[in-house]
Amino acid sequence: MSFLSDVSATAAATRERRAVTALAALVAVSAAVRGVLAAANPAPRYFPDEYIYAALGRSIAHGHLEIRGATTHFPEILQPILAAPLWGLLSTTAAYHAVQVENAVLGSLVAIPVYALARWLDLGRGYALFCAVYALLVPSFTLATFTVADLVAYPLVLTAVVAGVRAVDEPTAARQLVFLVVASLATLARLEYAVLVVAYIVCAVAVERRCVLRVHRVASLALLPAAAVAAFGIAGYYHHVFSIVHANGSLVRWFFVQMLLLTLTAGVVIVPGAVAAMVRPHGRRETVYASFAGALAVLLLAESSVYAASADDFKERYLFTLLPLVAVAFGAYLRDRRPSLKLLVLALAAVIVVAVARLPISTYTAAAATRETDSEFLFAVSYAQDRLGTSTGSLVVAVAASLLAAGAVAVALGRIGRAALAVTLALLAVETGSAVHLDIQAGRQVRAELPADLTWVDDAAPGRVTALTTASQPSGVLRETLYWNPSIEREAVLPGAAATDSFSAQPLRIGEDGALVGVRGAFLLDGESATVIFTGAHRLAQELGLTLWEPVGRARFRALVLPRYSDGWLAGNGAIRAWPLMRSNAVRVSFTLSVPRSRPKAVLMRLGRQRFTIRPGRQVSIACTSGSGPVTLRYSARNVVFDRQLRFVSALLGRLEVADAPPTTGPATRCRS
Repeated sequence: MSFLSDVSATAAATRERRAVTALAALVAVSAAVRGVLAAANPAPRYFPDEYIYAALGRSIAHGHLEIRGATTHFPEILQPILAAPLWGLLSTTAAYHAVQVENAVLGSLVAIPVYALARWLDLGRGYALFCAVYALLVPSFTLATFTVADLVAYPLVLTAVVAGVRAVDEPTAARQLVFLVVASLATLARLEYAVLVVAYIVCAVAVERRCVLRVHRVASLALLPAAAVAAFGIAGYYHHVFSIVHANGSLVRWFFVQMLLLTLTAGVVIVPGAVAAMVRPHGRRETVYASFAGALAVLLLAESSVYAASADDFKERYLFTLLPLVAVAFGAYLRDRRPSLKLLVLALAAVIVVAVARLPISTYTAAAATRETDSEFLFAVSYAQDRLGTSTGSLVVAVAASLLAAGAVAVALGRIGRAALAVTLALLAVETGSAVHLDIQAGRQVRAELPADLTWVDDAAPGRVTALTTASQPSGVLRETLYWNPSIEREAVLPGAAATDSFSAQPLRIGEDGALVGVRGAFLLDGESATVIFTGAHRLAQELGLTLWEPVGRARFRALVLPRYSDGWLAGNGAIRAWPLMRSNAVRVSFTLSVPRSRPKAVLMRLGRQRFTIRPGRQVSIACTSGSGPVTLRYSARNVVFDRQLRFVSALLGRLEVADAPPTTGPATRCRS
């Protein structure tokens, strides 16, 4: 018997080694494939997040925590720390791709805790490897392309779950300490994962009842760093969070809508069984797992629904870490196949069928069509809808989901098992493949619109650069330029303009003589919404409406028309300003105003106190002269139109000229046509 036991133990050890070898191969293959695919994306577009993480990584590489000259209160510091050596040692473009590869490698490590979690629940080695593959195929793994923290947090969250359930099951001080450390790291990667600690406490209470504080006193200490990081984030970068929290019907609706969309993302067929196993767990370990994973799921759904209700958008990015937990729970369901779970599975499958019939997927893919979404799954579905048509695409998704729900019923009746696993992996492969393809395609479209030399400001600037923002909405071109050119260390905002993000941006002060007060060194003008004539400045380079200037002596505005779009159109209201070269002089500013013949009505333009009529197809020449010193003409118009570029425009301003004039004692400003 001893000999047979030794042989059996040796065979089991051999099988375990083979499984571990297969797991290591999965991690290596995933890291290689995902790294290549991520690095194939040539340009960032997930703003402002990508800029935040990149800017922080560069700052840490240089020994500080500043973004554009001001210390930032951004708590998600782990990814910038890991990426800092790459930003510090490599060129900007090389570091960008290296960070993408780093994301892919770190994200691929998630297979290890998922495998360990399945084995902890006594699931077979083969099924544990299935769970590992499942975790590597989730659509949101495509986020490795973006230089953000999601793929850094992914393995940490699953590792925290493993450490948490093991600590609750056998609450030694060492295991609780491991959970404390890993949960803290996950929180430093993404702030929303502070709820890991809350999930642990809920699980411990469910298992230990009244003696939870005595048994789990070490793990309870994790509340302190998690609460500290959360408080730091809410007081800093996430200070606005309470302004979007509204406990109303929209939040509740999005809680359940996100459950449905996450079910579709997961592949549907495994979800009813997984939920049934968690609702009615069997044995201590399943109870611990169901309590922890269930609490984490509810907390993340509630947390993300705040943002989903505010943005009216599925926040898959906040929830995809739950998908491997579903796969593990389904393994427990397959192993037990208790008759008492059949009715629950049937009921859940019926709910899914009714839900997909009542809530067409097209309702949620509108933002995904323009890549303005936090869901890689919806991004892939929007692509299918583009090819099949919105109605047909929604119908295909609804029919497929209904068939998969029927598959869940078949599993409950004992008809299929392995087939369900194969179908699930095939579905995830299709979702992920589509998301990767579209992601690379979208990245190439963005790259095609950018300059050939992405670091053109760094290459041309003699030192630090200040960006002058003119647009009333954050400029996409300026955001991209900020990302690729770390020499832009300050941002100054002209009157009526909006900063590119929530970080340091000061209002531009303009001196009485038109000087750019506080702007030192070269400056980058965003000419999207302003027309500017400078004196005392030399143009160094120009790309996509952005112009890089270097002061020659004292840089000053000669003329400033704001807003005036780059194609010459004035908005509905704004200002035309001009400054004399010599303070003792007056200034004369002349220009033409016109509107196309196609306009149905004349534009009534008010300049200061005077009014001018610009008729369709006509051009009016106007000259305005100050009594002395600078001139400021406030303009406003009637009969403005909303054009194809989603702008309110009034008249075309052309032939702008500025000249000094002798001072007079008459009216402050006179205009004539």
